[in-house]
Amino acid sequence: LPPAYGNPGWSANDQFLIVYDEYDIWLLSADGTTKKKITDGRKNKLRYRIAEQGSTYNYRKDTFFFLTQSFNLNNTLLLHTVNTESLDEGFSVWSNGKLKSLVEKNKKMIFIEKSKDNQNYLFLEKSFELSPSLVLINSRGQEKMITETNEQQKNFYWGKSELIKYKTTDGKELKGALFYPANYQPGIKYPMIVHIYSRRSEELHEYVEPSFQSGNGLNITNFTAEGYFVLLPDIAYTVNEPGDSALKCVQAAVEKVIDAGSVDRDKIGLMGHSFGGYETTYIITRTSMFKAAVAGAPVTDILSAYLMVDGNGQSNIWRYEDQQFRIKAPFYTNDFLKNSPIAQVEKINTPVLLWTGEEDQKVNPTNSTKMQIALWRLGKKSRLLIYPKEDHVLANPKNKEHLYFEIKTWFNQYLKNW
Repeated sequence: LPPAYGNPGWSANDQFLIVYDEYDIWLLSADGTTKKKITDGRKNKLRYRIAEQGSTYNYRKDTFFFLTQSFNLNNTLLLHTVNTESLDEGFSVWSNGKLKSLVEKNKKMIFIEKSKDNQNYLFLEKSFELSPSLVLINSRGQEKMITETNEQQKNFYWGKSELIKYKTTDGKELKGALFYPANYQPGIKYPMIVHIYSRRSEELHEYVEPSFQSGNGLNITNFTAEGYFVLLPDIAYTVNEPGDSALKCVQAAVEKVIDAGSVDRDKIGLMGHSFGGYETTYIITRTSMFKAAVAGAPVTDILSAYLMVDGNGQSNIWRYEDQQFRIKAPFYTNDFLKNSPIAQVEKINTPVLLWTGEEDQKVNPTNSTKMQIALWRLGKKSRLLIYPKEDHVLANPKNKEHLYFEIKTWFNQYLKNW
């Protein structure tokens, strides 16, 4: 069954429970006899959510002090909007049963406050190119910039982001976030790094501060400053085929970018962490599209991982049957085993850098050591980094910096011939 989309709370007089569907906001009477939709986003695929904090109170003190929020529907209610097709974001005002759009931009909008007289609004906007900025807007839509958080950025070359849309060979329509190199010059062929997990397109407008402190080794701004395109594609899944699903979606996204003419087909790298690390190691068993790969904390031996318990003593079975892996087939069948990267390790021809935390409680580090030993035995180009006293995501700043430069060196070697 599709999951519920949540509820932010109640109306102030407890007359209505406020709930969300995929796009709209509904008011449901407490006795279940009436329902009212206060937005109309579905027809334009515009998602509405309440953008302000309500009054927080204990719903019932005899139920573990459960907290909920209430919203005075007699006052102006601020709503956040996302166009799920273009990923434009904005704010609307709902008052006296009427809905009015206040602002909509091709940016990320994450915070809004209203003045006491409801005539002025202060909101925070950002994009990959624009550091978080406070903007004041009045009820007539007139804006004034209050402050920028990185005024020095104008003195440096910076990349830009673009939404791409692509279709897989089996007809799935998906989106991806594409980030251009700083000081991009049309006509030049650039290398590209593809970072995968599940659905990544909604990171299109995230502002990424330059840093060596990333728990998974990726900093998009750093790599665009180094002359790389970076692609974050969406992946849609078919039951029993997590690996092939990732393969089809990622290949379709990469081909879409290559067709635009600015990326060198022979200089594309692939990387992922955790489930993205699994997808990375699987994909390189099936294609030579990528000239280098980086896999962090990957599951490489599906059967072994399925039958193990994690670092908290919990069985891993649920992760495969009911969560990310989406494998309903019995663990002893080929439909299950075909998803295991290590079972197809002989097909890997892509140089791969593996890394893991020595004390990873979610994905046992033996997944990485087994893959490294198998690659070494077959004479494949590979390297394994094991970080002492680290869990699933790196926490030590020195280790984070070390990993970043190891990944940068790996990609520079195979994608730039440095």
